[in-house]
Amino acid sequence: MPRDIAYNYGPGRISYYFNNDNIDGNGYFNEIVIGGLDETAEEDDIGPSISLFMNDEDFNNGDITDENPVLLALIEDESGINTTGNGIGHDILAIIDGDPAQTYVLNDYYEAEVNRYNEGSVNYPFFKLEDGQHTLSLRVWDIYNNSNTAYLDFVVISSEEFVISSLYNFPNPVFNKTAFVFEHNQSNKTIEVEIQIIDMKGRPVKTIYTTIRSDGYKSEPIEWDTRTDAGGEIGRGMYVYRLIATSESGVIKSETAKLVFLRN
Repeated sequence: MPRDIAYNYGPGRISYYFNNDNIDGNGYFNEIVIGGLDETAEEDDIGPSISLFMNDEDFNNGDITDENPVLLALIEDESGINTTGNGIGHDILAIIDGDPAQTYVLNDYYEAEVNRYNEGSVNYPFFKLEDGQHTLSLRVWDIYNNSNTAYLDFVVISSEEFVISSLYNFPNPVFNKTAFVFEHNQSNKTIEVEIQIIDMKGRPVKTIYTTIRSDGYKSEPIEWDTRTDAGGEIGRGMYVYRLIATSESGVIKSETAKLVFLRN
């Protein structure tokens, strides 16, 4: 229990809730006495570990989002996380751009991992954030009232303005297969994708068509087995590839990159 609670002896109550996807229920147990301290408890002077993302763990610091991103915070502390909200200043607190008007208390959004008292996550949806560069800070306390603060930079571009960026393929150089990935600001929306692979003489060797729908702001890998449209394997050398992406509203964006093919 966190240091913020009252430690005088008195009757306590444990409330339960259960759910197995078919039925749920609740109950309580009140034959328990609360109070006192464990004088042999180990000391702890280190704050929680915090990892921040937008929407999913594929998000990198400084990436783009739409105007309605979901904060994902992964939190861990060997002593446990303080979510009581009883102690002044000991809340799980998010602030955007250091602006007091954009301060969010997230105690109720913390969810512990199953059977783990010392590890959990926060999922919090933001709405109608302003376009542009932003910095989010998240401060978390453990039950010894040690705190830690993590920061996340992100760029909001309204989903009405379709944007793609950071096109790359991996591995590169390529030996027998590769995958194409790009970032966008169309979370949970369908994007029609065309990838054209062109040799250095300007001749098209392969065109890939697919449809993606990402939970976050990075596409799922679009794989290619290095075969041409005719079914043969491409030759050694450098190639240019062009991504042509079409949003649900019909807006088209493109980006170009290069790859090198080396035979095994």
